[in-house]
Amino acid sequence: MVCRSFIFTPETRTLLNSSLTPYQFNGLRKLTTFRDHFYYDIDGGKLSVQSPFVNLSEQFTTIFCEYQLADTNYVTNLFQSEKNSSMNERLQQLDVQDIIKYLTYIIWTDKARSGYLESKCKDNTIFLLLGRLEQLLA
Repeated sequence: MVCRSFIFTPETRTLLNSSLTPYQFNGLRKLTTFRDHFYYDIDGGKLSVQSPFVNLSEQFTTIFCEYQLADTNYVTNLFQSEKNSSMNERLQQLDVQDIIKYLTYIIWTDKARSGYLESKCKDNTIFLLLGRLEQLLA
């Protein structure tokens, strides 16, 4: 599969300079299909899609690993400027590499501390990250 062409803008600069392969971009696109599955209705206290969370998280993690998206430098600048801006403002500053680092951190932390991925689902962090990823790949 050939990676779609990107128009150079400040927002897509990282995509153009990225070391990601077309195979990995395909994996990123597959991850974005999970976005609506990770929306958590805070008022209703449930996921928007009624599939078991364990299956959903396993499928998501499998695709993330299968497409070799893990970034071992995930801590670098991950939480930069958290104190001075809202979650939405920080998300708009993230590029593809930052999103991969953030997702790596979430997945690997979940392996060490069971339930962490689910907590990031319940606060809609994963939903918002995948929404930003979808914007960048559009």
